[in-house]
Amino acid sequence: MPASQTTPASRTTPARRVEEMQALHVLCRFCASALYEKPTAEMIAAYAQQADLFLGEPFASAAPEPGRALHVLFSAAGQPEEGEALLQELGQDYTYLFLMVGSSRTSPYESVYRTDDRTLFGPTTVQVRKAYEAAGVELASSEHEPDDHIGLEFAFLAHLLGGMSEALQEGDQERLGAAEAQLRAFAQDHLLVFSDAYLYNLTRQAQSLYYQSVARVCSNTIALLSQEFDMGPVTSVGRESLL
Repeated sequence: MPASQTTPASRTTPARRVEEMQALHVLCRFCASALYEKPTAEMIAAYAQQADLFLGEPFASAAPEPGRALHVLFSAAGQPEEGEALLQELGQDYTYLFLMVGSSRTSPYESVYRTDDRTLFGPTTVQVRKAYEAAGVELASSEHEPDDHIGLEFAFLAHLLGGMSEALQEGDQERLGAAEAQLRAFAQDHLLVFSDAYLYNLTRQAQSLYYQSVARVCSNTIALLSQEFDMGPVTSVGRESLL
């Protein structure tokens, strides 16, 4: 599903539209997991056993180069020693990118990018929480963590895309229209506003091939979402906001 070959919704068959929603659903779920969850030995072992998935769809069309890089990375992690070394590498990078954000300038929270004093729990956090609640979604964040973590925002889009896929297969146009309206509004009001700055910073600061590749998959996924739903230009915070 390369961006250059995406078919406008008005000219897409129902079956093809389902495939597109399912592909975007898979990509958003991957982005959500990669950006929200700390790397574990279990995660590395699972990807090592299924490294070929990064060569297949939707990665082959949506993010071929980072997909190949992830395939090479996890193919080499099949042995215990290699897996342990990779876990240590990713653990160090995770700590720097997601916990030492004062140094890395890669805070994953939207409000940091959209408040003058770069604080957590800003107005956008409340808006994001209300969007989740309006859609009947309860995501796995703690009560002490802001709801506008970019990983949770990707997870929310994955939820909406899954609902759209089901509605398409069931021919439920009302449910389909409601989910699409929620997705479009949320992406334009939140994810697309700060993700470019965040992913730019993440790409520059990541020390591991894994997080560099994750950033590229996420960027490609957002570009596809924007094109698929014809969102047009989005006003975004500048990349220099946290540099």
